[in-house]
Amino acid sequence: MLESPATVDALRATGDVHLWTVALDGEALRQEEYWQTLAEDERKRAERFHFVRDRERYVRARGRLRSLLGEYLSQDPANVQFSYGPQDKPAVEGGLQFNLAHSGSYALYAFSFGKRVGMDIEQLRPMDDAEALAQRFFSPEECRDLISLPADQRNAAFFACWTRKEAFVKAVGGGLALPLKSFRVSLLPGEEVCLLKNDNGGKWTLFDVHPAAGYRGAVVVEGGECQLVPMENKFGRKEKSAQDF
Repeated sequence: MLESPATVDALRATGDVHLWTVALDGEALRQEEYWQTLAEDERKRAERFHFVRDRERYVRARGRLRSLLGEYLSQDPANVQFSYGPQDKPAVEGGLQFNLAHSGSYALYAFSFGKRVGMDIEQLRPMDDAEALAQRFFSPEECRDLISLPADQRNAAFFACWTRKEAFVKAVGGGLALPLKSFRVSLLPGEEVCLLKNDNGGKWTLFDVHPAAGYRGAVVVEGGECQLVPMENKFGRKEKSAQDF
């Protein structure tokens, strides 16, 4: 873990992007604390989850986001005010940019200053329909690259491509309005992690992250080269870090 204070000033001074990896099921003791910090709309969304486990993980993921934002902004987590863009991407005032993604029992959080950031995390699983999904959502070149791989490598390549594309969409903020086929990312093993084609403008930096065994993630940051800094958990232990950028 690298030493870097979780403050807006630190992000502004260094240009770094802070990455937090959180094991949601390890947050069970803070469930009630996190619930108390949520706004009414967040509580209503939590209550719409059918399964208790999903509801509890949502509360922990959202509660930890508020806790981290409170630290960066020097605010009580319950007082953090969100605004929402056209695709319901949350934002706060003051130049702090952030994004959250969670899958299964893990959540990722990224924070930057003045640079849009997006991320995705997926729990790895066999994908019998990977090629069909690729034909639907990947660019023709990405489909070609995927099919060129030996069968035993395609599942990993599919998730590499999927997480990078989802992270880019979240960074741009385009949601469903941004066609996944309008840009191309690398996916072949050993290939540089990058945008290979982008019709949407701007310069972007991509990172692969591996939060834990059985998970794959990606982070996309607006602008040129920057450092992705894994952060230490302030709550008494080190999180499992996304070590393999």
